[in-house]
Amino acid sequence: MTSLPTNPNNSSLESMDSSSPILSVSDLGVTFKEKKGDLRVLRNVNFNILEHQFVCLLGPSGSGKSTILRVLAGLVPPTCGSVTFPKSSQPTIGVVFQDANLLPWRTVLKNITLPLEIQGVDPTLAEEQALALIQLTNLQGFEHSMPQDLSGGMAQRVAIARALIQQPDILLMDEPFGSLDALTREKMSAELLNIWQAQRSTVLMVTHSISEAILLSDRVLVISPLPGRITLDLQIDLPRPRNEEMRFTAPFGEMAQVLRAAIQV
Repeated sequence: MTSLPTNPNNSSLESMDSSSPILSVSDLGVTFKEKKGDLRVLRNVNFNILEHQFVCLLGPSGSGKSTILRVLAGLVPPTCGSVTFPKSSQPTIGVVFQDANLLPWRTVLKNITLPLEIQGVDPTLAEEQALALIQLTNLQGFEHSMPQDLSGGMAQRVAIARALIQQPDILLMDEPFGSLDALTREKMSAELLNIWQAQRSTVLMVTHSISEAILLSDRVLVISPLPGRITLDLQIDLPRPRNEEMRFTAPFGEMAQVLRAAIQV
């Protein structure tokens, strides 16, 4: 039997080195050149993320959240400031976008194995790892299905598995459930909690949902309207493992009020 791929440091939360940032962003600024003039999207963005943390980036639409993720992924160059990875000069970064972006001519299994195929990994080993992730993401029975036969939530689970098969040092998620209906989105949040609990990847996730951010994350970073900057770094002091019932507790509601007020400022 193939074992599930797990982070070797995942045995317990207590084993985490809470003083070790895996990502450090300092005075980050991004300005886009446009015909009507320069558009300053980010200014003086500063934050660290510790290894194994789940951090959500929350803020109004058009505030530069996705731009931050694109800078971290190396897709957009910063205009000023710096992004450093203290633990690795070349960290592996996985990205999950709002659109699953599955290749329509490849099955679920073949979509998940694609990154390892590109790296030249032995096909048998790649398939074993993919099957383990299919089990982790509750996609059993759909290994040979085509993307057009999947629901939106299932397609996103395939996209998450495809990103995780590289065992990335950092997983970036850009509003991955934004196109789903409310009920499916809640279900996917619960699924993501289970996946993260097993993998303990370091995650930075963009979301517009206050409730989703609190349920999932260890910290929530609030970003201001353009030009975006971090205005609040809120520690989420809820015990893990978490479940949907926590949304209805008093501490959850109090943190939601704090975040809502910070976004409206």
